[in-house]
Amino acid sequence: TIGIGIKIFGISGAKVVSDDGAGTADLLLQNVPFFFVDDAKAMCGFTKASFEGWGDEWVQRYSPVTSSLLDAMAKPIRSVFDTQLWSVVPFKLGASYCKYVLRPGTSTFATEPNINDPHFLAADLKGRMKAGPATLHIYVQKRPSLEEHSEAYLDEHFPLDRATVVWDEQSAPLVEVGTITLPRQDIARPEQETYGDWLAFNIGRVPLANAPVGSIAEARMAIYQTSADYRRSTNSQPGSEPTAPGKPTIQNPKCPFP
Repeated sequence: TIGIGIKIFGISGAKVVSDDGAGTADLLLQNVPFFFVDDAKAMCGFTKASFEGWGDEWVQRYSPVTSSLLDAMAKPIRSVFDTQLWSVVPFKLGASYCKYVLRPGTSTFATEPNINDPHFLAADLKGRMKAGPATLHIYVQKRPSLEEHSEAYLDEHFPLDRATVVWDEQSAPLVEVGTITLPRQDIARPEQETYGDWLAFNIGRVPLANAPVGSIAEARMAIYQTSADYRRSTNSQPGSEPTAPGKPTIQNPKCPFP
């Protein structure tokens, strides 16, 4: 799958996952509107079975729909600027809930991607950003209220802890809330790549009123934080959130092994 991590600066207040007082928030999305299992318990079962060599049997025995969803997640993508992305899991929206959607806007087509190159998506992204600016449009899909539908209807069609279920856009239309403009730039600069590799994203690094919900979200918050802490510690890099874009200056980690 294709994913995107957006780090937003200037967001004050307490976060579900600490921002170290830096005033940051994260938004993570992927290019399919569903996850391949419903909840964290199923994810753990699938992962354990896969490590033990019987993942296919687990799918057939416990979650037959997972196989078709994994196939759907493998859809071909020709450009990261040519695909819609979803938050997949829901988030609090004050007293309600929502999901986030990101749609591509405009970008400068560079050259026809060479799909035989295993890094063609990166080459396309570098080419487009060097050729001109690009835009992305952010949407919010608000969950219908109990005044509009029964609780049973919402649990079935707009569940909070069944990540395989896609929320219907007819019943819950998308509302555009913002546009991201990416200026023309050379993203192949080594220092920018090093900085990007150092960044850490977490779906729980959001204000308390916008907390992610569901067991998949709970598991991701813990795993992402543990992974980021280990990576930065191993690389002898700063373990706190940046306070401004491009800051601090990050040095490439040195391999500790001869």
